[in-house]
Amino acid sequence: MKLFLILFTLSLPILAKDFSVQRFNGDVFVNTIKVTNENLNKIDLKIGDTIEARDKKSFIQIKSHRGSTFLIRNGSMTLNKYNKKVTVISLLKGKFFHFLDTKKNKRSFIIKSKTASLGVRGTKYMVEASDDNTYLCVCEGKVAIKSNLSKKLYMTKAGEDIDILNTMADFKVREATDMMIDMTAKEFSDMGIPL
Repeated sequence: MKLFLILFTLSLPILAKDFSVQRFNGDVFVNTIKVTNENLNKIDLKIGDTIEARDKKSFIQIKSHRGSTFLIRNGSMTLNKYNKKVTVISLLKGKFFHFLDTKKNKRSFIIKSKTASLGVRGTKYMVEASDDNTYLCVCEGKVAIKSNLSKKLYMTKAGEDIDILNTMADFKVREATDMMIDMTAKEFSDMGIPL
């Protein structure tokens, strides 16, 4: 019985983790801590943490126990808010691939970048952010995106994409190119959640 209590007590921090790192490659950091095979299971992501993949070959894939899996490639993001109703992240730069299991996750998911804000209603999509542009490609479901400059809202659905620039007031949702769909589909397949 004592052994059971000890094992149960030791497992509580693991059970309490909302996010876990599934895989990574290259120079990846959570705040200032470099992610390694040795500390992989000890990393506990919290509100305010910044996650960074520092070069083109670097990525980190994270899974929430509430049905959200995302990957950041060659970029950085900050976890701003995470509760029963909403998850809010800031995508500072780079590519962000996200699968939202809408059967497990009924909360809102919001992404903020320097040029746009996104409200996720879809299940699989990719966002690429830089200082002056936010690109969105939707593979499944729908994503609402709003320009920070004009405050205009655009709805994108599966097979569509859009660029939101900080120098223009009006944008067009268009059919995504085969190249972008194929690149995004490969990334989701590598994540273990193919289209």
